[in-house]
Amino acid sequence: MKDREINKKLIITSTPKGISKFYEMYKKTKYRLLLEDQEDRSLKMIAKYMSNTIYLWGNWEIVKNYDQFVDYIEKNGLPDLISFDHDLSDKHYGQLKNINYDEIGEKTGYHAAKWLTEYCQKNNLKFPNYLVHSWNREGAKNIISWIENYKKHCEDNLINITKP
Repeated sequence: MKDREINKKLIITSTPKGISKFYEMYKKTKYRLLLEDQEDRSLKMIAKYMSNTIYLWGNWEIVKNYDQFVDYIEKNGLPDLISFDHDLSDKHYGQLKNINYDEIGEKTGYHAAKWLTEYCQKNNLKFPNYLVHSWNREGAKNIISWIENYKKHCEDNLINITKP
């Protein structure tokens, strides 16, 4: 019994300070949001594809379409981190070049990013950290371009974003 208690104490006290600081910071995060329509794509699979272990840390809330994305943020506020997929419907697959968003019936991750920029601007909120994990390169570029242009516009025009 004593050996186990000693081992537990050693494990706790031997944790490097950097890891415990990260853990304290992690505990303070609100939530992370993953926009992903494919149920068979696990966070582990996305982490491997993106070569980014951040998908393995923390609790991710998963929404599968544009409407769920909007509803979740309106009810829970902005997350600390969002990861966008572009193609949120089987109808989107195959549209890899020159995507015409006016002709797409169901909304994509690009539409979600556009909505989020408008939401942040309307509510005077800083745009959250984000990632794009889409297999659709053109769609991913469009999401990133939209968000980065929005962020640049806010900085260039000195829009006062006061809320974190």
